[in-house]
Amino acid sequence: MNKSENDKELIEEYLDDSLNEEKKQLFKNRLADSKSFADEVELQSTMIATIKMEERKLLKSELKEQAIRLRPFTAKRTSRKLYYIAAAITSLVVVFYFLLPKSDSLFEAYYVPFPENPIVRSESNISNDYHKAMNYYSRGEYDKALEVFNLIKSSAGQEEILLYIGNCYLSLDQPQEAIQSFKSLIEDANNEVIKVHAEWFLALSFLESGGLEESKRILRQIKGDERNQYRQKASELLNKLRWVLY
Repeated sequence: MNKSENDKELIEEYLDDSLNEEKKQLFKNRLADSKSFADEVELQSTMIATIKMEERKLLKSELKEQAIRLRPFTAKRTSRKLYYIAAAITSLVVVFYFLLPKSDSLFEAYYVPFPENPIVRSESNISNDYHKAMNYYSRGEYDKALEVFNLIKSSAGQEEILLYIGNCYLSLDQPQEAIQSFKSLIEDANNEVIKVHAEWFLALSFLESGGLEESKRILRQIKGDERNQYRQKASELLNKLRWVLY
């Protein structure tokens, strides 16, 4: 990882309040040594503070508007003015709603089910039930695929099958079940390639379930592994999660 990438990661973790003691000291040193680094920290912090301030203003304005609605209107002029204010607030709320990313939209943007048959298996280990499950999976019939995969998950190629089971749950909008599947796979799998895939899908499972902090923690681990094939995607998703609308 080059210096620029290290600086970017330091700033992201500082803004997420997730720096450990060692990185806190490194962050202080970079602030003292580099004006460009300090300027970037100030810029990012200002952007986040501005968005939060606007959100607070919108909330206060909405509460004020609701209070005003409870009072009788005695003048048409006042009523018209309040109408314009309410319209402006509504417009701002709509703008913020559509411009800021939401966790469910980010999940949909980044989740692609694990492709069928990506890992070479010996023909002797491939059963008819496995072919049947994969046919269901490839057609997007995840409920039927899940049923068959669960029947054969103790057979040869178990780790690969568990990866598909987790993806079935995720595709069926059952993120909690997917989380348990991927966690078990990461803890017990011997195949490092499958573990890499499981970590990525685990991060997406937490994102779908609303566990944003846990999702970001896993994404930071993936981003820090230069050999991880999901590293770039993890970095992109982390950047977008900084502005996510919960």
